[in-house]
Amino acid sequence: MSPDFRPRGIGAIADGAIELYRANFRTIALSSFIILFPFALAVGLFQTFYLRGILEFIGSIEQMTKSQSAGGNPFGSISLLSLLSTPVTYLFAFAKAYFASALYNAAPAMLHGERVGLREFITGGRRRLLAFVLAAVAAYIVTQVGYMLLLVPGIILYVRLSLAALTSVTEDVNVDVAFRRSWTLTQGSFWRIAGFIIAVGLLTYALESVVNSPAIIRQIWDSAQNPNAVFAEVSVWWKTAEGLLTGAAVSLVTPFVYLCWYGLYLDLRARRDGMDLHARALDLVSGS
Repeated sequence: MSPDFRPRGIGAIADGAIELYRANFRTIALSSFIILFPFALAVGLFQTFYLRGILEFIGSIEQMTKSQSAGGNPFGSISLLSLLSTPVTYLFAFAKAYFASALYNAAPAMLHGERVGLREFITGGRRRLLAFVLAAVAAYIVTQVGYMLLLVPGIILYVRLSLAALTSVTEDVNVDVAFRRSWTLTQGSFWRIAGFIIAVGLLTYALESVVNSPAIIRQIWDSAQNPNAVFAEVSVWWKTAEGLLTGAAVSLVTPFVYLCWYGLYLDLRARRDGMDLHARALDLVSGS
């Protein structure tokens, strides 16, 4: 039997993403920690040390003044972290693009119950990586132009082109065709997709917060004991632990987010292309 390709709501899309993630957890999770985790960890560490550095700096104005009078540079470490975070962020964005390309390349086989090995999954990311990156960058540029002209056109373009990079992999097409396919698939579903983006964003935040809960609980506890605790100096070890938790949260949750987008793609194909009817016809043929 073919998978269920019927149109579905946002809740069913999320359930399908969880089911597909769970059925292939070993391959997807290990691939995510190989491809994403090193860069997610680096970004998490930079963000933690940078933000904590600013808060600690605000909380120690008197020490800062003494440091300045002694010829020190209290902004030195913060500025260095800000400078180094930029290339790390770009590397992380590329790692996410590679992982997304690999996941969307393997998703059809996984959807049909086939087991995709770790090596096959990772190497499969190269097959359509260039098209995925070009489509994603082109969609980003077009969307930013829309934002600069007026806010509303930017939002519309973001929604209408949100599937361009995904379709460049799943349908093995070039950037121009991927743009047209995204535009066609999203036609008449603007508010549905906008609601999907908001729902997935909130769910992503909730899931990442669960993984980050030890750091969140510590911050709440310290703030309850001392309202100024947020500006207090934090040990290097705890900053490292917070960065580690952030990297782990991103690495675990990002595959779920991409699988949700894949589920939305299948839903829109069922609505626009009648893919569910095609799948049922194939079942009838194979069963006859």
